[in-house]
Amino acid sequence: MQQTFQLNANELNANVIKAIRAMFGSRQVRIVVEDVTPLKPLSQSDLYEQTLAIRERFSQLPVDPKLDLSALADEMNNASL
Repeated sequence: MQQTFQLNANELNANVIKAIRAMFGSRQVRIVVEDVTPLKPLSQSDLYEQTLAIRERFSQLPVDPKLDLSALADEMNNASL
């Protein structure tokens, strides 16, 4: 099992450790801390270009025509909260 947390160093507290303990129980874990550069938000144009590239890369993959991408995006965004 793997879990990634991204937060500011000043947000580290006992609750972070409690959350890790709740997820992993008594299993052995490895904690790696690395400096990250926050990502800048993508513009609509950048997002569109990336979407086109992904569509081309996976053009042979069948996709259910009834797939509701808006619902999928909402589900994924709510999962990260």
